[in-house]
Amino acid sequence: MNLLSLYEKLKTCLAETSTPEFWRETELKDYLNEANAEFVKQSQILSKHIFLDIAEQDNNSWFLPDDVISIKGVQFRGRPVTMSRIQYLETAYAGTAHASTSIGEGKHFTRDWRLIVGEPIHWFKEDNFIKMFPRPFYGNDYDSPRMTVSSILFRGNNVANLSVAIPFLNKSLVDVYVNGVYQDYNTWNIVENTSDPALSAIQFNWSAELDVDYSVYVSYQTSPVLASKYVSAIIEGQTEIIFPDASFISGLDSARVVLNGVTLLDSEFTVAEVSPGNVKVSLVMLEPVLEGTIELTVYRKQSIDTSFSRLQDKNVSIDYYHLPKPLVNEEDEPEYPSAYHSAIWKYAAWLALSKEGEKTQDFQKARFYLEMFEREVVRAQSDSSEPIDLDYRLSAPFIL
Repeated sequence: MNLLSLYEKLKTCLAETSTPEFWRETELKDYLNEANAEFVKQSQILSKHIFLDIAEQDNNSWFLPDDVISIKGVQFRGRPVTMSRIQYLETAYAGTAHASTSIGEGKHFTRDWRLIVGEPIHWFKEDNFIKMFPRPFYGNDYDSPRMTVSSILFRGNNVANLSVAIPFLNKSLVDVYVNGVYQDYNTWNIVENTSDPALSAIQFNWSAELDVDYSVYVSYQTSPVLASKYVSAIIEGQTEIIFPDASFISGLDSARVVLNGVTLLDSEFTVAEVSPGNVKVSLVMLEPVLEGTIELTVYRKQSIDTSFSRLQDKNVSIDYYHLPKPLVNEEDEPEYPSAYHSAIWKYAAWLALSKEGEKTQDFQKARFYLEMFEREVVRAQSDSSEPIDLDYRLSAPFIL
């Protein structure tokens, strides 16, 4: 039935003439559109699967479609993610930046869970956006979590001032080299810059010689969580190591390699994906490799401050129930099967007959049409409901 047919049917059940006496034409057509939307909301007969546009200035916000009624499911890069409430994420992942919680050995710390970066496993709705937790990474050249800075340890001194502030004081996330030689973490500490307290410095427990300056190279991680670490044995003289089934490879350009307990310089190795899920580390060291172990750590990338225009995105997709398109022209038809079109004029009749007014109220008749509409909704729900997947063994548990 198109809009014209629905309108004529509604006038007939209201016992109206070609020119309605108690209702205006526009009013009745508004009732028909309201009824169409109500039927779709209750029956959930219309659904679709789409990719969401990413929001400007935040790579962890996706625009909800304007016609959404309710969301059936959300996927990140084709993999389903679980809907979670913000309260749960705050409780389970250490709270917001202004809240403390206890973990492990009774230590207290604060952490903003919204800044944790990694493969998303939850989604939540906030400010009319779909958001992921952990927030995803995008591999931009300027958002690597592994940063480097060079400095000079002047002759006779034991403090090398840095031009940056290292965001985390966890020494396990910082590597220090002097004249290209890796320094054991017991030989230095992170302290305030002697020239600018807002910046950091490396203080050694030894001093440079009086007649020479030393070059200092510092590598540190800006994202201290959710890193993938792979460990393999290595034999003497081996220069290539394959790490199979590597679950995360998008941050290979910020990888960290530790050979027999010593963190290698970037110039001493290369990392590449040789086949899907398989990562190869090639050593280009001058000294021969000794038997032992090698560790590959890949840190997640984050783009918290990166600006994005609203654009099409192929990372987040949703399945959702949506509102119908308005019926505007006489030939416009509802988007679902015609077997359910009669529900529209029945609900519209209920709206018209229950309208406040001296001659338009007829609650008994209005209730009759509402009950007819509700039966149509139940029938549509039954016809369009998805089957429940059961293990065949559950349907016949006694078959041997």
